[in-house]
Amino acid sequence: MDKIKSNEKYAVNLVDDFAQNNLFTSDAFIKHQINVQKKNVLTFELTELSTGKQLAIQSFAREQNATNWSSPVTGAFGALQANEFISMAELSFFLETISEYILSLEGSDEISWRLPPQYYQSKVHTKVQNVLFRLKWDITDYDLNFHLPITTYEDFRDNLSSSKRRELNRITKTNPLFQKATTLDERKCVYDVIKLNRESQGFPMTMSWDAIDALYHAVDTKISFYLLTRDNIVLAGAICLTLDLETLYVFYWGEHPDYRKDSTIVKLAEGIYLSAAENGFKIMDIGTSTVHSEPNQGLINFKENIGCLVSQKITVSLKRDGK
Repeated sequence: MDKIKSNEKYAVNLVDDFAQNNLFTSDAFIKHQINVQKKNVLTFELTELSTGKQLAIQSFAREQNATNWSSPVTGAFGALQANEFISMAELSFFLETISEYILSLEGSDEISWRLPPQYYQSKVHTKVQNVLFRLKWDITDYDLNFHLPITTYEDFRDNLSSSKRRELNRITKTNPLFQKATTLDERKCVYDVIKLNRESQGFPMTMSWDAIDALYHAVDTKISFYLLTRDNIVLAGAICLTLDLETLYVFYWGEHPDYRKDSTIVKLAEGIYLSAAENGFKIMDIGTSTVHSEPNQGLINFKENIGCLVSQKITVSLKRDGK
């Protein structure tokens, strides 16, 4: 542990630990990504001097020889770990110290931070946004994130649009089987159908099968694979990440292009929702429908039609020269 700044009440230290309140900030995930992506990581903690209690912890990373530090190390967003009642003075001291320290390092020109969507630990991260605004961080992206609150199956059905409800009723009559993929062959089938779906729409897979399999072995129970089949034909599949005890994140999902007319993705969404409810999750995060703020109206329509709520998800940055 190295102390980098202190006042009469608090200290900001560089530590070797990582936050554990979110998969993207966890020890297993970050160490795996450091190994895969060869990034340098700095983790800062705020402690109370009188008690030694850790009040907040946050990591930033950069690729070797890069000038930009970012959070998360990799993943959908970087969640700061702190109690929801952390004071504004404590956050200000912590985040100002981090900003000054990183930008004082040789070869460091910019810090960027993809903040969580507004629904996620909103008390902490709304305070964070206020502090970053006052520290002159700029908004570089304003994305739209979609999620389903997990309550009851009746709510799930009621929140579907009338057309999606009809589609769900229609495919349910064909008796597809929703199941968790547990074997290597089943997990590979999930990956292959998602890859086929993305390629049919002109989108490449951002991770290879080998990379997904390596992540599976690194984070173990935090990654789940789901299959929708009928007559031994794979109709659709999903790869989900357990972000914390309450949040399931749909990392990838897709349907076989030949069976898209059957609306298989709606049945897949139902299966994931029910599985998440059974396992005690409160939120099913389906991700953004924007790319660097630019909307994909087709994706927005689909997610709204299956009952998703929308919240802001911003990326902010701070440059050494202030420009």
